[in-house]
Order: sequence, then structure tokens, then C-alpha cells
Amino acid sequence: MGSDSSSRYGTRYGVSISHYGGSSWSLAELQRSLSNQNVRMLEIRGCAYPELARAEQVRQSRMSGVETLVFLDSHVEIGASELEQVVSVAERHGMCVTSEPDSPWALECAAVRRDVIEAILREEERRYENSAIDTMWSGEKIPAVPVASPWNRDGSPLVPGSYFSDAQAFVHRAKAAGANITQFFPDGMRSQRKRMRTRSVNLDMPVTDEPGSRFALCVPSFGALDLDQQQSIYALEKVGMTVIGLHDCPWIDMARSWLTERALSIGKGVFFLDHDIIFHANDVLRLCEQALERDGVVAAPYCMRRSGKNIIGSFDVPPGPMKFFEGGDTHPAFYAGLGFAAVPRNVLEAIPGEKLDCLALGRGLGWGEKIRSWYGLDCSTGFYAGEDVSFCNRVHDLRIKMMAADPGYDPQWEMTHSGRPARVFLDSRVRIFHRGSYDYGIEDAGIVVPRIQQLETTMTASRKEARDILINALDLPVDVKLDMQEYPEP
Repeated sequence: MGSDSSSRYGTRYGVSISHYGGSSWSLAELQRSLSNQNVRMLEIRGCAYPELARAEQVRQSRMSGVETLVFLDSHVEIGASELEQVVSVAERHGMCVTSEPDSPWALECAAVRRDVIEAILREEERRYENSAIDTMWSGEKIPAVPVASPWNRDGSPLVPGSYFSDAQAFVHRAKAAGANITQFFPDGMRSQRKRMRTRSVNLDMPVTDEPGSRFALCVPSFGALDLDQQQSIYALEKVGMTVIGLHDCPWIDMARSWLTERALSIGKGVFFLDHDIIFHANDVLRLCEQALERDGVVAAPYCMRRSGKNIIGSFDVPPGPMKFFEGGDTHPAFYAGLGFAAVPRNVLEAIPGEKLDCLALGRGLGWGEKIRSWYGLDCSTGFYAGEDVSFCNRVHDLRIKMMAADPGYDPQWEMTHSGRPARVFLDSRVRIFHRGSYDYGIEDAGIVVPRIQQLETTMTASRKEARDILINALDLPVDVKLDMQEYPEP
């Protein structure tokens, strides 16, 4: 397009795409087309919390100065001209949605004018500093607002009796701010949203003295299933463990709540297994036993799916040496990730809360339209907590406080709890892997492979020759332990 059109699109609107997984051909072509028109583009990748992603999309759009923000989920197929129509409707009316305004998916393709966003922000006093993404439209750091949170500051539902999705919460706040919301479905647009499915095995297995019989293995999964994990799940099914799965639910807090309701309905606690965790079946039984013995949440620590990042979970122990795997132990924790965790029934029943209507799950699931908000994301302290930290908060009064940032570094977060006996633990003996671009283990936490300016190496004709060079090297900076397996010569 010509330069005049390019400048017209510069700050008129921006498109923010939320990815969980890869991109489709049509979406990649749309991004190229919009980028060529100088439309501002922001990708949010791998954020498991849609409500947190929406807040980040709003924050980045405000920093970029766009007049209209387009929410676009990666499962939507739409052309640039159809997207232009959605933007035009929003420019005239304030906000345009392509689904029913009260739908749980109303923001999968929607456009909202800047003045509507600002009106929503004026009605919400909560602010938080932690960010869900690394790349920003602008380098300026400003607080974000939980514009898509389904909860009030005191933890009560935004609408009494209802458990809203991110889209329902945002639309409700827009209406409360006086926005005019118009529904418009352009020709040629298609939603490839996945249908949620459930699976239950061994529901009728009795509760016995065996620790595994007192828990249901609850598996929230999204996207393709991992074959290695499925083999380990089958092993537990064969010995009689109850297994309950909920597939392709995009709201992890709702998914965990639904699975918990299902487990409690048959008199059992919950063992959470996330879809990207590679584990050994015996470790499930180990954590079940520990959870019953300690009457608390017992989980395995694991690495984020990125080298150099933190362990998921925070030990409540003094600084000093700690052993993992052989020689490890069970330690009290500030919080634990729920990707591989045993939660006894007593702990769940002790957390107060009413059952709420959940339209997002009620449409399409044959069981459980009412759930409790055990895992609803907490944003009451200036920190937008994930569902695991929020749950631990409810278990033992965890509190999170933002600390001052060192120059050049992000703010740090201090965690304290009430001082009551520990109810959350991490077992450092368990080895699990977090499957991403490869299997991330505890060893990857805090370690980054250095990228050097120049590398000089020696080319060899066989693996044996290369191994011999390393064995004979005297100037290696660290001890090198080699697998002495003989490799066949080519």
C-alpha cells in the first residue's frame, strides 16, 4: 500500500494476538499483511492465564498509543479486510465483538476504542507490576490493571453467583463504564476454537489403605497429548488409580476447579498432573503418601520451560545447601507449582467458598456447571498471582510483597505466610521433567549456556576420534564425565 495508507494505519489501531502453541498458515499471512501496512502487532506467547494476557494486551496498547485495540486469539481465521470492518464498527460504537457479548469467548476477535479502555481503568483501583510477557510495544514501564479479572478486590465474584471468563469480565466492566457494545460478524471469519472434552477412568474404585486410592489423578491438558506421559498414566490406570481428564479448557483455574469438584464428588483428593510433565508413576504414589502423612499439599519442584529461569515452587528454608534426588527430602514451602502435586481432601474441604455458575464450562460439559474458585487468580496485593500461588495463598495465608528493583533488574517479590504450621511442601527427591523444546530439569534452573563471539573447533571423522580428543585434553575448564559407550563406526 502507499505511504499515505501506511501512515494512516500507524497508530489508528493495533492487533494483539494471544498464542498458546504454534501459528497457523492463515494467521501468519495475516500478520505479514498487517505488518506491511504498519499496523502495530503484539504477540503474547504461552500465557496460561487469559485474564492476565488481556491485562497485558491493554497495558501494551496504552503504551503504544494506538487508538483502537484488537484482541485476536490464534484459533480465529480472518482476513485483513474483515479485520478492518471490525475496527471500523468499534470506532463508531466504542467496542465491537464478533461473538455474543455475554459469551465466554467474546474477546476471541474484538476491537475496543481507547476511550472505552480508559473508562474501564478509571473504575478499577487495583494495579500490579509483574508482567506476563518479556517483549513490549514500548520500553516504558507502567502498572497494569486487572481489566479481565472475574473477582473484586476482596475476592468476591464480580457478579454474585457467577464465575466469569476473562471475556465476560472485560465486557461486564466495559458495560459498567458506559460502553456501547456492538456485535458484528464479518463474512469470511471462522473460529477454530477447540471443543472441551472429558475422560474418566476407575471412578468406582474404592478408597482403601493404599495412598493412591485416596486420590484421583486429575489431568488438565491442552493441545496435543505427550506419548511418554500417556504411557505413565496408563500404568497408573492399570493398577486401579482413578484418572479424570479435562482437555482443551483454556482457563487453567476453571479446569483445576472442575477436576477438583469431580474428585471430591467421589470422595477423593486430587493429584494434579499437567500435560507437559514427564514423570515416573511411582513418584505419584510417593507424593500421595507424603500428602496424607503431613495433611498438606506436597508437590515436586520443577524448572520453568526455559534455561536460566527459576524453579517453580519456593522452599521455606534458610539459605544454604540443599540436596535434590538422591539424598533429598520433603521441605516446607511458601508455594508449590501444581503441575505435579498431591492435594488431600481435608485441605480442599477446609477452604471456604460457594459454588458458582460457570457458563464457560456449562456450555459443552455434561457434568459440573457449578464450581468453586479454589484456584481463581488473586490480584489483591499488587501482584497478579497464578492459580498455583493463589491456591497456596488460600491454603496457608501466603502473602506476596513487591520489593524495590536493583538497577537493570526486574522487581523482586518477598513471600511470607502466617507462621502457622506448614501446609505446603516440596519433595526434592522427585525427578520430573517439564517438556518444552526439550525436557527441562532442575539442572536447567539458573543455568544459561554462554554464547561466545568466536568459536574454534576441530572436525573429526568419527565419534571415537572426538571422544579421544576430549579424554586426552588437559586444559578443560571443568571435569568432563563421558559416556564410554562404544559407537559403531560409519
